[in-house]
Amino acid sequence: MREKKKKRAFGKSIVEKWLWIAIGVYISTTLIGWIGYSMGIIPLIGIVLTTIGIPVFLISIFYIRKLDSRTFYKYVFIITGAALFGGIIEFGIAYIFQGAPWAPLRDSEHIYQILFSVGTTLLCFGLGGFIGYTIGKRRDFKPFY
Repeated sequence: MREKKKKRAFGKSIVEKWLWIAIGVYISTTLIGWIGYSMGIIPLIGIVLTTIGIPVFLISIFYIRKLDSRTFYKYVFIITGAALFGGIIEFGIAYIFQGAPWAPLRDSEHIYQILFSVGTTLLCFGLGGFIGYTIGKRRDFKPFY
């Protein structure tokens, strides 16, 4: 019986101190990664993305845990709408203007293609996020289940 209480206490302490454990894992992973880069094992882009990406991920988890459910589902609807609807719109526009054999921007200069791609990406994902927000607002930001 005593062992069960010790295991529960250990599990409870891990749940309460998850942030410190994650910070320790981040420091050790980053340290090992930079050592691997200096030895030539890991490419630079991998370790830079890890060094920047893990803190952003941890901060977002810490922030999401503090949100109330309505605000959380508002973000879920906006992000899902941007990814789903914005992605579909973006792929359609990109094919029509750049990918098809008869596309007007197919043989244009590279800088115009980049500017068009960045502009349509921002516009389409913004429009998709607005569509997701509108769908969520009609449902009062309640989940589908």
